[in-house]
Amino acid sequence: VQGQGSTFWFTARLLRQVEAVPAAPSLPASGAEARLRARFGGCRVLLAEDEEINREVAGILLEDAGFSVVEVENGARALEEMASGRHYDLILMDVQMQEMDGLEATRRIRARPS
Repeated sequence: VQGQGSTFWFTARLLRQVEAVPAAPSLPASGAEARLRARFGGCRVLLAEDEEINREVAGILLEDAGFSVVEVENGARALEEMASGRHYDLILMDVQMQEMDGLEATRRIRARPS
């Protein structure tokens, strides 16, 4: 019947794993990834992203490609990070974030003398 849904439930009994999970084997780097590592390995990246999962995935991918990543959750934190005097080779900025969006943060970063 339209407008009505279903209600259901289940019980799952899970055991807590005590032993450490072995690390996944690392895959060989692709040609593009190897070139990134060779040219830019160790470069510092500031990643501003408000969605925690997106920030985590992007950070892992960047680190796997050889970048040193600092993650922040909004444009205001990105500005604080820049004000701390740390140098970044690349800044990746989400456009729509709470507190201060990426466009405003980028404008303020570009206006800085350094």
